[in-house]
Amino acid sequence: MIQKINLLILKDNLTRLSSTPYFNKGLTDFVRNLLGAVEFVINNFEGLPPLSTDIFVEDASIAYTYLASSTTREIPYEMEFCLNVVLKDWISQDYKIATSLTNAGFLDFHFQPLDMAEEVKRLFGYTMTSSSSIIHIGMPRLYKTTPLLNIPLYHELGHFIDRNLGIVNLAIFYLQNGHFDAQHYPELPVEMLTDMDVSTSHIREYFADLFATSYIGTAHYKFLDSFAGYDLDSRTHPATFRRVQLCKDYMSGTDNIFTSLFNFTLVILGHRPLSLRFSVPNLKLDFDNVRPHDIKSDAEMHGFFSAAWDYLDDNISILPLQDRQTDAIIKNINGLTEKSIRNYSIVNKWRVANGTT
Repeated sequence: MIQKINLLILKDNLTRLSSTPYFNKGLTDFVRNLLGAVEFVINNFEGLPPLSTDIFVEDASIAYTYLASSTTREIPYEMEFCLNVVLKDWISQDYKIATSLTNAGFLDFHFQPLDMAEEVKRLFGYTMTSSSSIIHIGMPRLYKTTPLLNIPLYHELGHFIDRNLGIVNLAIFYLQNGHFDAQHYPELPVEMLTDMDVSTSHIREYFADLFATSYIGTAHYKFLDSFAGYDLDSRTHPATFRRVQLCKDYMSGTDNIFTSLFNFTLVILGHRPLSLRFSVPNLKLDFDNVRPHDIKSDAEMHGFFSAAWDYLDDNISILPLQDRQTDAIIKNINGLTEKSIRNYSIVNKWRVANGTT
């Protein structure tokens, strides 16, 4: 009985969601297609396998959570713009990002690997006709107005790119079967020699770290070190000091097994190897005068996070936490970051609309 009720609740909420006035077209199209899938399950409920219906209802409710959050005015659209620019470097398919603001404190940045179109096809043979697919990303609600603390979303997008292209799975296959020359790296990390689940999880984190560093440079590992600097090896993540060192080695051009392994794999997959795709602007003149910076390119937009992070750190590190200026500086710099990226996104979209880019 409960699944019948849940399906009707989903139908009701998706129907309302499909008419939200400030939804973008791609997400609206996807919601309507998901609604169609829900109606298909309702109309054929008695003849469908109960287990398949249970799986569908659970995952459709998860998808709804992300889609519903993306219709609110709380979502940091500037970050979504940055991530969409990154997507175009790697994926030709039309993907839309649905961001959920979570209430699990400061720690909950995540990528939710969920493809509803693929799932309903597998479970029921039903085809969703939406031209867009959805990437589900979560971030703490507490960080919704602080873009400099949203930079882990680059890392989470790296997880999507990895899973979408099959990078880590193929890299591990090449490593295990001797297709990648590891002779120059005699001391492999211990997680690569023992538990396969640990190995895969750790290597996925390394790829996402290098991916994020490719776009936002030092901002990624400085945030990581500040956010989780004392974290040791776990079953899901390598120790933070290992991750930070990997990123530093990558930026300095120091050879390491993971950069070489991933680039070996990416070339075979027909993609460009990992490279630094940012330029760091000088923000001092503009930010000292409390005005947004005029971003000139996508590379400068990505590099903006490193420049703004350092500017913020330089300005608050000399002040005691209880000083009123500390809070004001944090809000001002995050506000200037948001406005700078928003201005660039508006100009960029205007050029696209007018065919001048």
